[in-house]
Amino acid sequence: MSYSCSIKSPFQLLDRLQFVVQGTNQEFSQAMNPQQLDKIKKAFSRYLLGKGHPYPDRVTGLVSNDSFGEDQHDPLFRTRRFVKVTSGLATLPSDDRRFKV
Repeated sequence: MSYSCSIKSPFQLLDRLQFVVQGTNQEFSQAMNPQQLDKIKKAFSRYLLGKGHPYPDRVTGLVSNDSFGEDQHDPLFRTRRFVKVTSGLATLPSDDRRFKV
């Protein structure tokens, strides 16, 4: 039986991320060297550690003013959205399941 864990920090998700390079395009595989992959990891981490919507002017009108105001000050908004969109869950699974990026 699997129970879920509430999200209290972006680091709970960051610790579960697994970055995978896939594909048959040889040029892409060659370009995706360890330095490039490290840059992607750092950019993704910066994103998850940010607050609210990354481009607030682009979501104006798509969410209610009340929700938008709450989201913009929520340091866990991006982490929760990532987990919800990729897994369908509102919380992290309690097992050691990883999220592939």
